[in-house]
Amino acid sequence: MKKIIICSYDEKLLPVKMTPWSVCYDMFAENDFEIEPGEIKKIKSGIKIYFPIGWHANIYARSSLPTKTWLMQAHSIGVIDSDYRWDYIMQLYNFTDKKLSFKKYTRLTQMEIAPYYVWSWIYWTKEVPELEFIVDKKLYNNFENEFNSERWVGWFGSTGGHI
Repeated sequence: MKKIIICSYDEKLLPVKMTPWSVCYDMFAENDFEIEPGEIKKIKSGIKIYFPIGWHANIYARSSLPTKTWLMQAHSIGVIDSDYRWDYIMQLYNFTDKKLSFKKYTRLTQMEIAPYYVWSWIYWTKEVPELEFIVDKKLYNNFENEFNSERWVGWFGSTGGHI
């Protein structure tokens, strides 16, 4: 059976399900940060993930994000392809007229792990991969090499193209 590997260098940054029946894993801010009024800021989560073919992640705002933090997820839903190996980033928007400050480990977004299929080929299995959470700074720093992908190195827009 293939595994989904979720890796961080800090145990407190690993995504967490807050109840046994939660659909998503909460994600945390890797560092303290400030965000200016009207600013969109990219916040690192401190995690990297390996997905076997047929699996991916969707990143959503936590339901309390706007009322507790005065932030919105800038792009509604983030889709993380199975071949993406770099830092998971949260794009957040400050919709207030005040500078906001946040501490490391603030819960900001939530991640859903889900299967997918592509029209040009069908990959579907009833087998659900095991999740393995790893805290290892050396692996985290070398993740892209350990779990090689043909995808170009980069964050947003790393599959190319321009708006």
